[in-house]
Amino acid sequence: MDSAGRVRIYHGANFVMKGFPWYPSELLDEDFVANMERWGLNFVRLG
Repeated sequence: MDSAGRVRIYHGANFVMKGFPWYPSELLDEDFVANMERWGLNFVRLG
């Protein structure tokens, strides 16, 4: 719940990279990110 009392629902993906550069190269691909948006994803967890 946010500070205005609204319930927030996130739809996302979990990306894990255990070595440099610490983030998956797919996240730099504009087409991949556009697909994630089209699929309704609004959250990315980096681990």
